[in-house]
Amino acid sequence: MKLRHHPSIVLWCGNNENNWGFEEWDYKLKVDEKNLGNRLYLEDFPKICAQEDPSRLYWPSSPYGGSRANSSEAGDRHVWEIWSGWQDYKY
Repeated sequence: MKLRHHPSIVLWCGNNENNWGFEEWDYKLKVDEKNLGNRLYLEDFPKICAQEDPSRLYWPSSPYGGSRANSSEAGDRHVWEIWSGWQDYKY
């Protein structure tokens, strides 16, 4: 973990949107009943980060938290409606 001493690293994140994709984008590939990648994101990476850089938190995915990966009730959320124009805004 060459970057562990870099002052701008606040936390380690396992992936970007993979867990959201597993749940909501019809991703069906599984190994031993687990979504491909979740052994890394939920088991291996947390152990490696705890061993190599125990001063920082590990977050499995972004977005992640709540009842679903991109839940509005907990964790962090990616709100694509804002950036993509999927929603009409009235000012």
